[in-house]
Amino acid sequence: MITSIKLDSQLRFTAETFRPFSEVELRNLSKTWGGSGTWRKTGCIKYILDSLAQPERIRERLSILPEMDMAALWILREQGGVMRAGDLEWILRCYGYNPSGGTTLGYNRCVYVPQLIQNGLLLWDQEDYFFSLNSRSISSHTLVWIDGRITDELMGPPTIVPLNAHPLQAPADAAAYRRPSHVLMDCLAITRALQQMQGLRLTQQGTVRVADVRQFAKLLGWEKGATYAGFTFPNIVEVVLAIWTRCHWLVKGDGEVKLTITPEYFNSKPFEEIVSLMMGSYLARPRVTYPHSDIIYTGEEATLPVGLVYCMRALPEMARTYATSHFAAAAYQRIGDYTMRLRPYYQQRPGLAEKDADAEAKKQWLTIADTLCTEMLTGWMYWLGLVALQQESSEGLIFRFTEFGQRIMGYGVRAKAAKKAAETAGPAWVVQPNFDVIVYLDNVTPEQLAFLETHGERRQMEMHTARYVLTRESIHHGMDTGTSLKDVIAALRAGASAALPQNVEREIRSWAELRERITVHPACRIIAFETSRERDRALQAGLQGRLLGDLYVLAP
Repeated sequence: MITSIKLDSQLRFTAETFRPFSEVELRNLSKTWGGSGTWRKTGCIKYILDSLAQPERIRERLSILPEMDMAALWILREQGGVMRAGDLEWILRCYGYNPSGGTTLGYNRCVYVPQLIQNGLLLWDQEDYFFSLNSRSISSHTLVWIDGRITDELMGPPTIVPLNAHPLQAPADAAAYRRPSHVLMDCLAITRALQQMQGLRLTQQGTVRVADVRQFAKLLGWEKGATYAGFTFPNIVEVVLAIWTRCHWLVKGDGEVKLTITPEYFNSKPFEEIVSLMMGSYLARPRVTYPHSDIIYTGEEATLPVGLVYCMRALPEMARTYATSHFAAAAYQRIGDYTMRLRPYYQQRPGLAEKDADAEAKKQWLTIADTLCTEMLTGWMYWLGLVALQQESSEGLIFRFTEFGQRIMGYGVRAKAAKKAAETAGPAWVVQPNFDVIVYLDNVTPEQLAFLETHGERRQMEMHTARYVLTRESIHHGMDTGTSLKDVIAALRAGASAALPQNVEREIRSWAELRERITVHPACRIIAFETSRERDRALQAGLQGRLLGDLYVLAP
């Protein structure tokens, strides 16, 4: 968290940010923007700020930058304009550049980032008192940031040096993948479940209570993990709650974790932007403990999973099919030496020849990288719909990026905005007389999916269709969110592009009338239980009463 840089909401250099600089430093900075460097302190600041206020001058400045500098600015733009110096150099290395001129990771120093600062493109958190404009290196932990007006003028995409990875000839139609609509439906269901639970309670140690985790998993059918097209995502509950927290959709309060969004949030901005946020939050997770970590550097700024994901961006053709073993070998050529412990492996194994030690260390590195790639691809990246997978072969897991994944992971191909209601080739769904709603995922809009997630119960999800069921409970739940009977009928008709079955419309109207009735129960008690399991045990033991929601019983 930045504490000493005075930032506005748009990340802009201001007169206040330059006030701590000496007159000599400001003269040098003004020269980088084309100034004479002869002004006094206030004149230098004014010239720099005037330059930043002129887009054409910024574009002229950017036009002469080398490819690595441009790639660095693109990385900063994607990271919101602020990141640690070590992280910036690490990602550049994954993109095929050599920013430090050698391995400096073990010393926690960066020698490339100071050049960007001295060229007037970045500033640093001035709590790092050991760095100045004359310094040759900067701590890898120091935060650096960029004026948003500079990144706004970037023309791209940036140059990424292709990885030396050769695609396979595997048939693309044999791969399994999740569509963006599948991901959206699950995001809506997760948020609805958290909304229904009214947050999560914390233990005295600050962790989510086990009972609440179990109830959350039960609501989503994840009691034993989750399996998609034969690929297992065993820790999905843990990952989802962590991602929702890092996206600030869940915020810890006094003894509980509260939901800060509603399902409607996912209609408020392009879904690609939301998925990009979730993927970035996933990469920001805490360090991973590797097997054989004696040969892998586990520093904060160079975690191997992050490096592997950014190396995936450097695949020569993201739409082609690759094997994890081939990809790991290509990634080793780029970041293997950099992520090895600086202490030679043969020194840790007395009596082992240096050549044999290097070969064994490389073999273990490739095994670890292959395992991590498989875990990420079959877990979060597959769940987000970024990759299409085939079952593992002798060469490892077979994968390729979906069209949606290419838009998320690639530069310059992501749409800046998504149409709220895209033109479709037909109706979004068909409402059947048995209250089933068959949804055509190619045609349905995010708003329509949010409506069904709130007013129906999802029973099945296939590649091109999904099946919901309208029930009295689901309609009542939807109306509790503020939807009127008129709105429910109108939305169902609009999605079907046809009249509703008469029995369905008649029943929905009767359910709405039942909801409006007031029932008085004199001399009764409402008993609350911590979990639905405890409630069921009490009822089986002889407790008399009527169910109210998941955790309450109306008892005489």
